[in-house]
Amino acid sequence: MQPRAVTPVPITEVPDPIEITPRPSESTHSTMIRKHGLELERLEQGVDDVIVLDGRRRLGRSLDVSESDFLSACVRDFVQGQGEAARRPLIAAFTHYFTTCDGDGRIVLDRPLGFDRDRRSRSDASFTGTLSSQRVEVSLRVSYCGGESASPDQITIVADGEAWTSSRLEFQRSNACHVAELPFTRALARVAFRVTDAAEAVIRFEGQGIAGELVVNDGMKQELRVVLDALDALNP
Repeated sequence: MQPRAVTPVPITEVPDPIEITPRPSESTHSTMIRKHGLELERLEQGVDDVIVLDGRRRLGRSLDVSESDFLSACVRDFVQGQGEAARRPLIAAFTHYFTTCDGDGRIVLDRPLGFDRDRRSRSDASFTGTLSSQRVEVSLRVSYCGGESASPDQITIVADGEAWTSSRLEFQRSNACHVAELPFTRALARVAFRVTDAAEAVIRFEGQGIAGELVVNDGMKQELRVVLDALDALNP
């Protein structure tokens, strides 16, 4: 089967490192990462600006007992420290992912629930990172498990015919797969939202002698979307 032709869509970065205005969308989700009470720290990463959320802890009412039962102590403290509107999206994200707490008290967003041995051996995409009351750093982790010894050089994300290609990536060998992490930039945030809204979305792994493709199914879209919504809610 011949691959469907796609139309590359240029990404134009917003020059202001503080105000982030994603491309308007017909979807009903709220504008991604708006400035309000949190500062965005600009870090150079190629042509993109890495999004790092810095902010003071915001106190709110306690969680319901039934909700708290599903959260570890450090996760519960972090959720309770946010505004009321942020708590539900955060709980949704944390109940879709394995989470641990490191020695510095940060929540480590590890991998989606249901990430069994079979899924570990397949190409995949999900978010990973750390969250605390002072700082949130998240990346998109992509895994290519095509069986080749050669590593991909980049990925192209296609959502309903619109394509975005990453810069050159450094893939690391992990068992039978090649894994890379893309820092959460404004360009990537826009693309990720398009993926979760799209009827059809694929991630293409590209490199010399490599032409692998990962179909982003509804389960993966949900895993990506809950984290996107949580990050959006942290900065209303």
